[in-house]
Amino acid sequence: MNNRRWRQQAAGMQFKLPPDLIQRIALFISSSRDWFRYLDAFHGTNTLGNLEILWQLARLHYNSNDFWPELHIYSLDEAMVEAIRAVSMYYRVVHFHHVYDLDLLERCVTPMSDTTFELHQCPQHHHAVTLPLSEWYAKLPTLPISHLTWSDDEFDANPIEGLLAVLGRMPRLRSLNLDFAAVPSVAAVWRFVKQSSLTDFSMKNIRTPTNRRGDYMDEWLVDVPDPVMNTTLVDHLTFWLHHQPVQSLQLANWTFELTPASTHELYDALWHCSTMKKLSFREMRLPHFIPPVMFDVPIQIVELELFDCALDTTDFEALANGLRRSKVEMLNVGCNVVEPKGIVAIADCLSDSSIRVLNLIATNLEETGCKALARALPNSHLVELHLGMNGLTNGALLHVVDALRSSEHLRKLGLQWNAITMSGAIALTHMLGMRKFVLEVVDLRNNRIDEADEALLKTLVDSFDHVKRMILTKRDRSDRLA
Repeated sequence: MNNRRWRQQAAGMQFKLPPDLIQRIALFISSSRDWFRYLDAFHGTNTLGNLEILWQLARLHYNSNDFWPELHIYSLDEAMVEAIRAVSMYYRVVHFHHVYDLDLLERCVTPMSDTTFELHQCPQHHHAVTLPLSEWYAKLPTLPISHLTWSDDEFDANPIEGLLAVLGRMPRLRSLNLDFAAVPSVAAVWRFVKQSSLTDFSMKNIRTPTNRRGDYMDEWLVDVPDPVMNTTLVDHLTFWLHHQPVQSLQLANWTFELTPASTHELYDALWHCSTMKKLSFREMRLPHFIPPVMFDVPIQIVELELFDCALDTTDFEALANGLRRSKVEMLNVGCNVVEPKGIVAIADCLSDSSIRVLNLIATNLEETGCKALARALPNSHLVELHLGMNGLTNGALLHVVDALRSSEHLRKLGLQWNAITMSGAIALTHMLGMRKFVLEVVDLRNNRIDEADEALLKTLVDSFDHVKRMILTKRDRSDRLA
């Protein structure tokens, strides 16, 4: 329906629907595009109330996607402050990106408002603010902050002393992202987490000081040993997991130095956390799982990422027990090199799980693993399957190809960086043509396919209405699988 028809219908409704109801209806529209079409229809009828302010801002100066269903602010002045105050009733949270004027921020909501702020990127340098950084951070707790991201740029993350000193004075803080931060004391951070009301916490790829006697800039080198997760820190972490409704935990590049008792304590808290929706451990050597007690109940986590964590075959077999009848929908265990029977264990549990996205890149898949996946695919719920970087040959691929015809849910297939030749690609393409279900993407980048053959493959795929994209070269990177 075009805007003119919207307005014509709105003109007939304005005397039937009270303004309050018109405004309430708008709040149930989740699509930004549809939302502004709705406002367009009632624009100029004096029925939108303060929603008219959002319509004007989006149409005159700003990207409409920044205004609904979330409010994202990238610059702040007096006029915007007044606008935010007028429309804050429509938002539980206002997102501020690289906005550092504390006086203006404080005036964006009234003291009695339930609206909170999510601050994305804290000031790292003195020139970013108009007062000394220590004073800026001392005033920060006056804001109603519910989420804080230290830095969204790995190469612009400085020490967090100023922030660390005031974290305990932010009673509404529920989500904290310290990725890339230069942390003077990881123990101090975990002590805060233990006593906090956080439900979401991320501390990936942090840096720690290496030499307090050296030059200041030399103290925070990128290539330094990973921070150590010891027994004391695990005690803080598990206390938090037991006492808060934790929804997400993300860690990367940590070294674990734990006793068997601490290892059991950590995993027991993680796998039995009923509120956890996302757990992401990346690029670190995790302690091995302890079967069978480790997974005595199905895992409650929805997104589970154990990427490059030095898991072995026994870990995969133990994990498979926890995946049966679990809530896991996304499983990423890529870059853990295991024996084929570890892959078989994961494949065998697929029909008895909720997994929709499975990442098995660089896991030493081999033909045995492909056979197991082929048996599991037709009865699984998989929507995405990532098998890249496994050295798969045409023979191994054919097992998966044979299962595609009856894998009705599968929409994305990643096969990049393998040893597939043109004959294997042709067999795959032939099966895609016979398949009756939509396949959005198949990624074949960096296989043993000559450029001269790529045009033929693309021509074949283009003739299939139900196959949306085959990626063969780096030129297609914008369309590649995540």
